[in-house]
Amino acid sequence: MSAAKHPASIHLWSGAFASQQLAFAHLLDMTDALGVTLDFDQVEIIPAQTFATRAAPYFAVLPHVTPGPMTVLYACPVDTPCPFEDTEHLTYLGCYQGQVTRAGADWS
Repeated sequence: MSAAKHPASIHLWSGAFASQQLAFAHLLDMTDALGVTLDFDQVEIIPAQTFATRAAPYFAVLPHVTPGPMTVLYACPVDTPCPFEDTEHLTYLGCYQGQVTRAGADWS
């Protein structure tokens, strides 16, 4: 089975969390409270010091954003609307076009 690159919408948020686990907990709380669904397999919580390295596979050119202490990256099929914008602990940085690498069947 080979891997293929697929176009994606990449939603980014910035926030300050003591750990990646607390960032995921906040996402779980927010999605539950708002009644929205995220594919948590497509979420990355990225510390500021590793943002360029960890986000690079998703973009041909990194977007001009100022990552906070933690950046939440959500990769989803092209034109997927933002599931939520600002929260108590997250600031929405926008949606950027990028790519994901997936093994096997088409991604949608």
